[in-house]
Amino acid sequence: MQFKYYLHYLENEAIRDDSPLYIFDSSFGKLKRSSQSVAKKDEPSKIQDKPFEVPKKQYRRPCLLRDYKPPKYFDDDLFRFTGEKRPPYRWFVLGGERSGTGMHFDPLGTSAWNTLLVGHKRWCLFPPSTPRKIIDPKMQGLDHEAVSWFTHVFPILVKGNGQEESYAEKFGMIQVLQKPGETMFVPGGWHHVVMNLDFTIAVTQNFCSPTSIEHVWLRTRNARPKLAQKLLTKLTKLSNVGGKRHDKEFYIVLANKIKLLDTVPAFFESSTSSSSSSSSSSSSSSFVDDYELEVSETQSETEGSDGECHCYNCKMKRKRKIRKEKPERIKQREEHERQKIEGQQTIRIIGNKGKRNHDRIMNEDVRDKKKRKGI
Repeated sequence: MQFKYYLHYLENEAIRDDSPLYIFDSSFGKLKRSSQSVAKKDEPSKIQDKPFEVPKKQYRRPCLLRDYKPPKYFDDDLFRFTGEKRPPYRWFVLGGERSGTGMHFDPLGTSAWNTLLVGHKRWCLFPPSTPRKIIDPKMQGLDHEAVSWFTHVFPILVKGNGQEESYAEKFGMIQVLQKPGETMFVPGGWHHVVMNLDFTIAVTQNFCSPTSIEHVWLRTRNARPKLAQKLLTKLTKLSNVGGKRHDKEFYIVLANKIKLLDTVPAFFESSTSSSSSSSSSSSSSSFVDDYELEVSETQSETEGSDGECHCYNCKMKRKRKIRKEKPERIKQREEHERQKIEGQQTIRIIGNKGKRNHDRIMNEDVRDKKKRKGI
């Protein structure tokens, strides 16, 4: 959908829509290939005294990323060591009145911040210990949207169902009215629901804080094992050489915390939302810059909690394998159908022979009887 059509939707259809469309754009910060980065091999070299050389890949950053910088309170994101091409972790968010996100908590135990530029947002947050069935019950005939939650679930939580204290007070619900220029912080594991009260524009990002590395690691190890292994490899390297942001002792403590969690049993992630991560190239100097440990694009992973790698290369390998196996499966199916048809024909032939034999025997018996009677 082009942006001009979405603006037309906001001014017209969104007013009558029971669940208005909400834009989450995670591509504004992705690296884009320059149109002049690769020369054609059939073109002659401009410098005649040198052999033809294919220029290296050149990338350019979108202009929006030039104005993007995480707040200083949340810029220490450990997932930056897992590579630039990782699962979506930052979004440019835009929506009209009554749009929003239903009750959820951010994946992999990551925390999040949300900076509002235009408009107003209404938030409700619950601690991790809050029972999910109370704050996110099944609503028959209703979708899992913020407007439905505030219309049908919120009044019950505030009322408390006739108890001395309401469910909201019992479980420590926090309500927030976010205004332009304000930044919301959502701790890892906290359930939250957000609804836009008018036209809003915001920027949000998930991150892994050093203070919550154990909580995040346990979920990442099970949901995305390759992502977890990359993070451990980078922290182990930094624990030997140190970095510009922190010294070696800081990374030694983090690496030891992760290694101690090997004996902790895995548990599965059961949430919907975004994930996190950012960039990081190894250096041979006495220290390594925290932002210089690059990871190949082919090693990035995408959404999936089954432990299976969903990076581009692995997906293509599975597709090529399926293409190779497809002709064999077709041959097997055709052979099975051929055997089935031949078997039916054999049964039919045997049946016809049996019928002919039966008629012949019956005719012989009739002739014998006639002979005995002298007919």
